[in-house]
Parts: sequence; structure tokens; C-alpha cells
Amino acid sequence: MSEVGWQQLDVSRFLVGTGGLTLLMDTVLHPLDVIKVRQQFNTRAHVSMTAVVRRVWAKEGWRGFFRGFVPSTLGSFPGTVVYYASYEIVKDACTRAAAVRGGEPSPGVKVASSLVAGCAADVVSSVAHTPAEVISQRLMVDPLRSFFRRGPPMSMRGAVREVVHVEGLRGLFRGFWASVYTYAPSSAVWFGSYEGSLILLRSIWPDSQYANLEELTCGAVAGAAGAIVTNPLDVAKTRLQTLDAANEAHNKIIRKGYWHVFWNVCKTEGVRGMCRGLPPRLFVAVPGSAVTFAVYEIAKRLSCQEAPS
Repeated sequence: MSEVGWQQLDVSRFLVGTGGLTLLMDTVLHPLDVIKVRQQFNTRAHVSMTAVVRRVWAKEGWRGFFRGFVPSTLGSFPGTVVYYASYEIVKDACTRAAAVRGGEPSPGVKVASSLVAGCAADVVSSVAHTPAEVISQRLMVDPLRSFFRRGPPMSMRGAVREVVHVEGLRGLFRGFWASVYTYAPSSAVWFGSYEGSLILLRSIWPDSQYANLEELTCGAVAGAAGAIVTNPLDVAKTRLQTLDAANEAHNKIIRKGYWHVFWNVCKTEGVRGMCRGLPPRLFVAVPGSAVTFAVYEIAKRLSCQEAPS
């Protein structure tokens, strides 16, 4: 089955399809994201995934697993639409530029184009993702933070008000470069490993009639690769975004920046600190990536203006 490129897509159908996919995936996988953030926020001791689940269920009930869901969705929907559109546009441009004499691009060119396009797509989409992620993560860790005022759980409006009051609008983009440092390489590895494993699988079974199974398998491989390679970067990003700028000690760390937080985690907590939140991240990434790529390829085929051969 030939690949569906940007030039063949009905853009409106493609963007609506990827946006709908985002809503579905966010709803199903958000509880695991809450668990991951709670684990990464803890700096004093290793807390197992099951311990986090028990604590959230005992103190907050099922609602605790959906803390931060609304701002996360508000940011991820437009962010994901921009992300996939940017990926397809940049990949198409790279492939066309690298194709030799208008012929079929080589497997190496396809993988390299996916790496570049994945990285570029994340940089562009982070503008929409970052403010939503800052607010969402604040709400996720709200019950754990002693510096939040006592009383009822913080609302999305209250979290936005607090960030803007203390740091201004700039506070909503705290961790923007941390997100780029984390997710741009993750996105490059994600798309690159998917494209590479798909090319490899189809070279082994060139006449396979199970395109969806191939995409699920390669999507799972890509999800695991992206999560493992970039988890230490994700830990540092989460720590930076959940610091309280009103706290002087925290404010000093914020001013020192992302790489200070990253190297501090490496130095003081070692491998265990760098792997915080990895199990729930893998639980999110592997099945999520498998389903995402399979549905993404289906959405592309359904959005194709002409039937792919």
C-alpha cells in the first residue's frame, strides 16, 4: 500500500480527523498522565505507580485522575492539529527536496525527513501546548503542594489567575524551551523510529495485507523508543513547570533555568530520578502510540482525495 502524502490530502477532513483522535486519546489516557506527573513531582523518595493510584483514589476519588483534563484538552486539540499539519508539510517538503531526479525517495531519506519533520512540528505546536500544560500540571499536583492556599481544590481559573498574578503572561509559557528540549527530540525519535520500523517490516513482508497490524506494531515500537530516550528530559520539564514563582527558593531555581534542573536531577537522584514516571509514561506511550499511528494512517487514507494504490 502506497503512502498518502500531504499533496493528496483533503486538509479539512484530515484536520478534523486528527482533532477528534486527540480528544479520544486525551480522555482515555489522562489518568496515566496524572500518575506520571505526581511521580515526577516527588523529589524526596521514590513513590511507586500503585502507591500513587491508591493515594489518589483514597483522597480524591475518580475525579482525582482527571485533574487538569480541561486545560490539557483545550491546549492539545489546536496544538495537535497544528502538530500533524506541520509534520506532513515539512516531511513533504524535505522528501521532495531530497528526492533524486524526481524518483522515489530512498528509505534513508524517508527516515531523515520524518526526523526533521517531527522535530519541526513539535517546535511549532509547543506555542499552543505549553500554556495548557503549565495550568494542567499545576492542577494535577495541587493536592501535593504545601504552598497552595488551604481550602477547596484549585480551579482552572484560579490556576491561571495565580500564574498571571505572580509571573505575568510570561508565566504561562514557563517551560516553553524545556518542552522544546523534551518533546522535539522525542517527536523526532517517535516519527523516525516509526518510519524506520515500518520500512523494515515492509521489506521483510512486502506483500503483507495487514497494513493496520503493521502500523500498530511500529507505532508501539515508536512509543517505547520516544518515552525511554527522553524521560530524563521530561522529569526536568515537569519539575520546572510545577515550581511556585512566589516561593523565593523556587524562584531562584526558575531563574537558573531548565538545564540547571536537569543536571541537578541527574546529580542528586541518579538513574532512579531520571526514570521517575517512566512506567506510567510507557503505559501511556506504547498503546497510545500504537493506536495513534494506526488511526492516524486510517484518517489519512479516509482524507485522501484520490484512492491510494
